[in-house]
Amino acid sequence: MTGHAALCRRPVRNQCHCTGCHRTFHTVSGFEAHWVGRGDDRHCIDSATVGLVEKDRLWATPEGHALALVRVTQIAERRASGRAQNGNER
Repeated sequence: MTGHAALCRRPVRNQCHCTGCHRTFHTVSGFEAHWVGRGDDRHCIDSATVGLVEKDRLWATPEGHALALVRVTQIAERRASGRAQNGNER
């Protein structure tokens, strides 16, 4: 991949993608933190300067990344539990 496509990650539920810098954020608040100024002077700033870190092309606070991992684990466990209850465990 070249250009902005190498930076992009397709956002999923509750995530935001910035068309200015082509970064994807875990939350609206992370997106808004990197987007400063008013009116025509709105622009992106370096996400790291507002305490965000990148993991797998997704920007969030360190706590946000940890919380996302917990959520993904919980969802996987619920799905596995549902398959086991329905006799569909593989």
